Amino acid sequence: MIISKKAELIDVYSKIEANARDMAAILGWGYDARILGAILSVRSNILSFMNLLALPAHDQPSKKKIVEHYLDIEGSMSAWGMGLAKKLGSGVKFGD
Repeated sequence: MIISKKAELIDVYSKIEANARDMAAILGWGYDARILGAILSVRSNILSFMNLLALPAHDQPSKKKIVEHYLDIEGSMSAWGMGLAKKLGSGVKFGD
């Protein structure tokens, strides 16, 4: 599924990575470490994910790494969004 949606994922993740880069620059190093950590994790995982997808062939270990990075991206994006919502007081309740 991931390989079959390669072009679509690269397009979306390229935009998210650019937004994460800008957000990290705007917030700076003094901002909430959990949120900044999630943002940097998103960037790192997206770049690794795209590098793996750029390989001409995908053996079983590389497919496993692609899936791991895909799941890590999704988890980090959730942590980023939930952290900002909580910090900014969006009214959304998260379990603590």
